[in-house]
Amino acid sequence: IWSAPPQELTVNHPAVVMIGSFPFSVQVAASGPVANALVCVMSKTDTSIYFVGRTNSAGQIDFVINATIPADSIFVTVTGRNLYPYRGVALTTAPNTPYVTFLRYLIDDSMGNNDGIINPGEEINLPLLVKNWGGLGANSVIGKVTSSDSLVVITDSVKDFGNIGANDSAYTGQDGYKFLVSERATNRYTIRFNLECRDALDSVWNSSFCVVVGTPVIVYADKTIY
Repeated sequence: IWSAPPQELTVNHPAVVMIGSFPFSVQVAASGPVANALVCVMSKTDTSIYFVGRTNSAGQIDFVINATIPADSIFVTVTGRNLYPYRGVALTTAPNTPYVTFLRYLIDDSMGNNDGIINPGEEINLPLLVKNWGGLGANSVIGKVTSSDSLVVITDSVKDFGNIGANDSAYTGQDGYKFLVSERATNRYTIRFNLECRDALDSVWNSSFCVVVGTPVIVYADKTIY
């Protein structure tokens, strides 16, 4: 039973799970990060892969998956109070190929008020790391960031990550991706980006990530009567 209009979820998790023991992070957002969402990760075939937990205050929960069966399906389900359920899937793959996806980002708003928070109206520099989760190196990797969100304008969308060895990561450097945030973005507004990585052999890997906008919130503190 819903006690308020339910919200659509934006859920980020790996689309591919390599054979072996690897981290599997799930990020859950609606109008902002969703804390205490119930997340279930389970395999279609391998009964040893079954995890349940709740997201932290940043809307994230981290698991470690030890996949042993190639071409297996890993189902991801997210539920919560006044939230539409999310159902997604990841596929397991053998580690004898490269696979480059998003790892993490840093927020640089020094072109704005430099408070480390993405604010409406700011231009953001987003240094970013990718990781090659595969067992082979990826050469001449180019990463392009896009977004379908009307409240963001990307001003620097392409970066060269060079050659990335097996199970290694690469960094844009301090000169990261850049984007402008609309003045209309509200507190805890979530912006979703897609990252397309492509190597010299024209292999393409897509992953996604979200950033959250923050604004000052006025709260009642005290009153004085004269």
